[in-house]
Amino acid sequence: LSAQGNLTYLDLSDNRLYGSIDEALLPSAIQYLYLGGNLFTGTFPKFTHGTLTHLNLSYQNLGGSLPQYLDWPRSIYTYCPYGLVSLDVSYTQVNTSISDNLARHPTLQEFRCRYCGLSGTIPMPLGKHMTDFEVSDNR
Repeated sequence: LSAQGNLTYLDLSDNRLYGSIDEALLPSAIQYLYLGGNLFTGTFPKFTHGTLTHLNLSYQNLGGSLPQYLDWPRSIYTYCPYGLVSLDVSYTQVNTSISDNLARHPTLQEFRCRYCGLSGTIPMPLGKHMTDFEVSDNR
């Protein structure tokens, strides 16, 4: 797939793909990446594609903390995608709390993290662009 450098939309949802997610295999221009409903394992990938705007990792055996690129003050310099608009990590094993920086991310409009084991409080106020913030059925 990495040879498909102009590919901007990739939907591999619900295909029983397994193993870890290797960012090096993804096209460099990818904007929309839908991997939900597979059998991927390990920790959340640390995508560095500056073009990625929509990411769905739901229904996986992924776990750990949410990726550092969501810690937006640092993401400007160390991690892309700074322009992430939509993130769905529902039905994964996040097992952490929502950071102030995630809640106030300057470009994130949709954040879904249902049934993930989230704990703690929801930081307020949410980012000014946030239109969909779904964190139901957690701790």
